[in-house]
Parts: sequence; C-alpha cells; structure tokens
Amino acid sequence: MTAVIEARGLAKAYGATRALDGVSFSVEAGRIVGLIGPNGAGKTTALKAILGLTPFRGELQVLGLDPRTQRDELMREVCFMADVAVLPRWLRVSQALEVVGGVHPRFDRARATEFLSKTDIRMQSRVRELSKGMVTQLHLALILAIDARLLVLDEPTLGLDLLYRRKFYDTLLNDYFDKERTILLTTHQVEEVENLFTVVIFINHGRVALSSSVEALGGRYQQLNVSAEAAPTARALQPFYERRRQDAGDTKHMNSHLADAAAGEGPREAAPAARIGTAGTLLMLVRRELWEHRALWIAPLVVAALMVCGAVVAGLKYHLTHGDMSGDDRPGGMAMFAVMQGAASTPLSVVSLIVVAFYLLDCLYAERKDRSILFWKSLPVSDDKTVLSKLLVALLVVPLGVFALGLLLSLLFTGIWEVNAAFGRVPPIPGWDMLGWLKAEIALLACLIVGVLWYAPYAAYLLLVSAWARRTPFLWATLPPVIAQIVEHFTFDTHYVRDLLVYRTYGIWPTLFGHMQVGRGRAFALGAALDRLNLGAALTDLNLWLGLAVAAAMVFGAIRLRRYRDDT
Repeated sequence: MTAVIEARGLAKAYGATRALDGVSFSVEAGRIVGLIGPNGAGKTTALKAILGLTPFRGELQVLGLDPRTQRDELMREVCFMADVAVLPRWLRVSQALEVVGGVHPRFDRARATEFLSKTDIRMQSRVRELSKGMVTQLHLALILAIDARLLVLDEPTLGLDLLYRRKFYDTLLNDYFDKERTILLTTHQVEEVENLFTVVIFINHGRVALSSSVEALGGRYQQLNVSAEAAPTARALQPFYERRRQDAGDTKHMNSHLADAAAGEGPREAAPAARIGTAGTLLMLVRRELWEHRALWIAPLVVAALMVCGAVVAGLKYHLTHGDMSGDDRPGGMAMFAVMQGAASTPLSVVSLIVVAFYLLDCLYAERKDRSILFWKSLPVSDDKTVLSKLLVALLVVPLGVFALGLLLSLLFTGIWEVNAAFGRVPPIPGWDMLGWLKAEIALLACLIVGVLWYAPYAAYLLLVSAWARRTPFLWATLPPVIAQIVEHFTFDTHYVRDLLVYRTYGIWPTLFGHMQVGRGRAFALGAALDRLNLGAALTDLNLWLGLAVAAAMVFGAIRLRRYRDDT
C-alpha cells in the first residue's frame, strides 16, 4: 500500500535544542495514527514539518508531495486543526463558510450547513460569541465538508469537557473516517482515544522511540501491575520504559488498549472539486480583509456623512443669515460652493491614509498574535497571495473606494447647489463645463495612480514590519528612521536620511504637476489641469521604479516571514 506520509531522517533545531533528531516513520492510507509523547518531545514540530509550516532537513513526502515546495497543492488534500483558539474571533459563521468555500476547491458548503443545522450555532454569530465546544463544532463542520485525504489534528479538544471530547471523536469517526482517509492525531488525553488508534508512534527528545501497529503492540507488550513490596524485584527485570531511557534517553512505557476503530468502513462519495482561479482566490481574500478590518471602509463613510451634514448645516445657516442670495452676496456664495466641492477629497484622503497605515502595521501581526494564522494556513492559499491581497487592499481597493466616494460627494454637493439655485437661494454656477469637470476627475485619477506607485515602498515597509515585529509594530516602524536621522546628525552632521524621506514623500509631484494645486475646486474643474499633466515624465521617473523595486524586495521579505515565522 502506498504510504501517505514517508519521513526519513527529519531534523529540526531551535538554537541548541534539537526538536527533531533523525525522525523516520511511515504512515499508510486508512489509518488512525496516534503521535504520542510528553511536552517538548517534538510532536508539534513534526506536524509542522508535515504541513510545510517550518523548514527542516531530511526527506519527507506527504501524499507524494514535498511540503517545502508543493505546500499549496498539498493543502488541497490535507485538513489541519489545532486547538479551538485558532479560529479568528471576529469571523461570523456564515463568513467562515464563504471564506473556506471561496478558496478551497474541495469544500462542500451544503454538507457544512447540514452539520451545523444539528447544532445550536447560528449563522450570524461571531466566533467570540461561541463557547469552546461550539467553536470546535464549527471547526469540525468546516473539516467534514472538505474532501481531504489526510486530516492532521494537534490537540483538537484542548480545554473541552469530557462530553464535547467524546462528541468530537464520535463525529470524526462516523462522518469522516474511511479506508481511503488517514487521521494523524496528537493528544495528551491518550486514555480517551487509545481505542481509536490503529498505529502508534511514540516520540521523545526528537526521536521515534516506538512505531507500531496496535495489533503488533498488543502482542509485544503487557502491562504489569506490581505491589510496592515487589517493585525493586520488578525493576531489576529492566522494564521497557527504563531500558529505553537508559539506551537512548527516549520514552516512558505507555499502556495501550488499541483497536481498529474503522474496520469495514467504505469510502465516502467525494464531491466534485470546484475550479477556483487566482482572481477568485484574491477576491475572496480581499473580502476577508474588509470583513476583518472594517475601519477601512467605515471611517471614510463616517467622514463623508459628517461632510454632508456639515454642508447642509452651513447652507441652512447661510440662508437663514442672508436670505435669498442677491448679486452682492454671490461672491460669498460661490466661495462656499468652492469650499464644499474642493473639500470633498482632502478629509477623505487624510483619514484613509491614517487608517491604511495602521491596517498595514496590524494585518500580519494580529493574525500571529491571536493564532488565527494557523487557521488561514490550513487553507490551500499561498503566502504570496495572502500578502498580495493585503497590499491590494491598501494600494488599490481603499484608494479607488475613496476616490469614488469623493466623486460621489462632489456630484452630491453640485446637485444640492443646483437645486438651491433653482429656487433662487444661491447663485447658479457660472460657466459650468461638464467636459472640464470630467477632465478634472481624470486628472485626479491619474494623480491617484502615480501616488499609489510612488508610495508603494512606504506600504511595503509597514507590511514588512507587521510580519517581523513580535510586539508594538508601530514603535518598530517609527523608531528606525528616527534613530537613523539622530545618529546621522550627531555623527556626520548631515541630513541624507531626512532628505530622502522628504523626497520620497513629495518628490514626484513637481514632476507630475509642477507648482499647480490639485483639488476638486472650481478652478481645477475648468479642465485646464489635465492638459498640464506630465504623466509620461512621472511614470518614467527612475526613482519611481527604483522605489517599486525596493517595495518588491520588502514584500518578498514579508512573504518569507509569514511563510516560516513561528510565534504560535
């Protein structure tokens, strides 16, 4: 029978500590394998190697794939579940189904919904509102709905009471396991699941002390109960656990009452795999970001609502103070219109810039902090797509959304003004040029595109800090440039770092616009600005492309850190 997992000489060290020291074992299909050992024995490290979550030395094949180089393909065939803490607390149940269904080609949403219908879990509930047992039920529903060949469970019932633990394993056997599927399980509650195992692998001090089928284990070892008086005589016979400890410093003997829990089960009929392309995956990941970081769209909407309210109040106050506008009042009225229309973009841009900066600092750091990264990495989504989706949100989705919102506000203010002008309350807009207004909006869109490209290094830097910092990413993002300027000033009495930051902030705009002011005001809306745009010079600026190259390098660093960083 073809091995599902084939490990030879696995080695992994954390500093001077050897987590895995030449581990070799083989797991065949249709087995329930117990990976047993004390704390710090190397069980979790072995699981991370199998899942491609940590680099290692040695040879490892999982379902015929190398976890180091073929992890994305592997995770289409593998499900992983750690303890209940890894589901994101902000996630709604319905969103969990949408996310998994949106990225996993083998997910059957109808099956997950059917399982959840037998529980007390509501679709609109958030994970933070559920009990530990309900979170486990939700996670199990997601797993059972995936047609996976290998299920890896790392302490899945940690912190649950006995009733929920029994329900979990009963459901696992009845609704998932068959002769074509393999389960690899680690747990400290061996006495509750020992009768489920068909194979036991005992690991200690990074080495495999015992690897045996349950049938062979039952014939080779017996439990001997010894009275206190006879203990010295029995110990003189060199019990197995003491003999192993003397020979290799390995393991304690474990009493097992093991049986094949799934004999006679037939394979479950597999649902056809859906085809999910790169664009579909990225779209789902972007939706996830907007669900998780709601300030990205709530903050601009709040600012827009406040601006509309402010414009209405200002207009009413002006009308109550001056009445219907006469010829003498028209300059003041037109000034108010220019302010209303010109102010549509500035507050939105400032607020969105602040929100995006904090989003970039938090997006990779937060998922490590709350351990939800283990859930996201259990899905067949590469780290580069995940990081790219976050960059797309910051540099494309939010800027375009804010631009569209500003455009809507500008049209709204113009419409309100025209309605009031029809009643003689305000002067009509003189010389309104729709073509000029359209050119102005195109010019602003061009500014947006150039700005996104120019400021990409800043976004990539914040993303890299988020992936690297163990705590307080805001501090780590601000300290290096500040310290660099201070050291340079007192050591060399120069200001190259400061000048570089200033240039990186403002340098592209003289190239694009010269000294012309940019805004949604009336003067700009006459359309002259588009003719003065030097878009070609801006897009061919060498410093812009050097900045993009630096940004690409930092994004690559963020991807590598997310791939191999282990703070869980």
